[in-house]
Amino acid sequence: MLRRRNLRALLKKQSLLKKELFKLGPLLKGSLDLRAQVCGKFNCICHLKGKKHKILVLCVSLEKKFRQIYVPIRNYSIARTWSKNYQRAERIIDKLTLINVKILRTKEKS
Repeated sequence: MLRRRNLRALLKKQSLLKKELFKLGPLLKGSLDLRAQVCGKFNCICHLKGKKHKILVLCVSLEKKFRQIYVPIRNYSIARTWSKNYQRAERIIDKLTLINVKILRTKEKS
């Protein structure tokens, strides 16, 4: 009886985590790096006074290669949200894995 209740509770947690995972929205794997850089215009303030421009770069491993992808500064909040969604998805998947292992062990004993 206790195992059956335990199994029901685990299945309920599993269901809730799956729903949470599907609600996350767009995901973006990688880390965002805000940098200061000198541009290519020789009459620009960054060359004349040393004041650098801020740029946003997404650092990610794609197809077994490390890539740095330019992201316009105006898209920073979107990229940050998507990156946070990916991190949240990883945590949810870790929790789901633990629950699934417990479910398998419970079914194994039955």
